[in-house]
Amino acid sequence: MSHGCPLCAIAAGSAAIAPPPLARGAFLVHGKPEPGAHPGWLLVVPRRHVEQVTELTPDEAAALGPLLRETAAALQVETGAAKTYVACFAEVVPHLHFHVIARGADAPDATRGPGAFVAAPPADADLATREALVARVLGRLAGARSASASRWRPLILSGLLWPGAGQVVAGRRRLGWGLALATAVVAVLTLRSLVVETLLRMPTDAVYFSDFGSVLALSQRLAAEIRPGLMPHFAALIGLWLFASAEAGLRAWREPHE
Repeated sequence: MSHGCPLCAIAAGSAAIAPPPLARGAFLVHGKPEPGAHPGWLLVVPRRHVEQVTELTPDEAAALGPLLRETAAALQVETGAAKTYVACFAEVVPHLHFHVIARGADAPDATRGPGAFVAAPPADADLATREALVARVLGRLAGARSASASRWRPLILSGLLWPGAGQVVAGRRRLGWGLALATAVVAVLTLRSLVVETLLRMPTDAVYFSDFGSVLALSQRLAAEIRPGLMPHFAALIGLWLFASAEAGLRAWREPHE
């Protein structure tokens, strides 16, 4: 934190701003503290005090581009802007920050491009309206992050809980219930075969149960004899699990690219 830096004060919480900033990893997103030429005006700011893009760490730099894109997209959806600007100067306030601005189709020529930074706010600018717009954009960004995180939930459910569970939760119910039912049927058949094959091969002579060594040897022999008959069942279970996990994973990976 740099003493006297207004953006550091916002990041530290010692300077109030409405609505409160949205934290995204190493960055904050919040509205422009003072009125601007356009009501849709946000800042994307590193939480730590840096003055140049070159001072960002590789991880910060990798996260910056997607965050600027998400912010511009959310702002465009909420305002219906004809164009969104992204600009960075950090001259007046020497804390690296990016302006993300929504420019309407009917914006005066004097407020377009670099003119947005020198033009006076509209005479009818309303603080409550501006804050409400920023709150909607931040809410959309927060929701997009939650959706991004939750898109992997089907993979976790199908991979760790039960094949098909993730597809059911994701709304692909026909596929999900089909996979879940097929897995249940194969699991029951596997258990039935295990019990039947074990009972058929179980000796009745008490000598096999006389001591721990005899019981262990019997168990190893039974496992070796039963295993070949159970392998098709195990292969089917693994195949269903792999298919359900791969389908859920592919959907999750493709979602942000579609």
